Amino acid sequence: MPMLTHKKKTNAKVRSAVKAPPSTFVGILRAAVISLGCGIVLLLLFCAVLLTTEDPGAYAPLAVTLIPLPAALVCGVLSAGRSSVGGLISGLLGGAVFCLLLFLLGFVLPHDGITAASPLDIPLRAGLCLVLSAIGGYTVTHRKPKTHRPRRHP
Repeated sequence: MPMLTHKKKTNAKVRSAVKAPPSTFVGILRAAVISLGCGIVLLLLFCAVLLTTEDPGAYAPLAVTLIPLPAALVCGVLSAGRSSVGGLISGLLGGAVFCLLLFLLGFVLPHDGITAASPLDIPLRAGLCLVLSAIGGYTVTHRKPKTHRPRRHP
């Protein structure tokens, strides 16, 4: 007597709900692009504040140095949240992609009058961006979960 086997029937909704996890590089690239957008928004806000001063050009090197740092921290947080690699490693990878995008963006945009103060200025900024993005990635994966106190019953 032949044995009857039961096949699981799945419909299209169930099959489409099961998605493959996104590629690690794609998640890190998305995080770098989002954080680059955050950096551009911060730069625009900083420029709006600088326009109220008497000499906005005097503070431009400060803006070039300080604006990428919080954006690098955001990049580390987002890349650790969007990739399957460990937090510190994905933060470093996200920071490297972020620094590469900043470097490439420096070639595309005109930059009359804004130059690096010394030859070590650009590697120092890149190193600070890498460290901050690694810190951001580490904090995402190593944060303590919230503990709820049990309710007291009367």
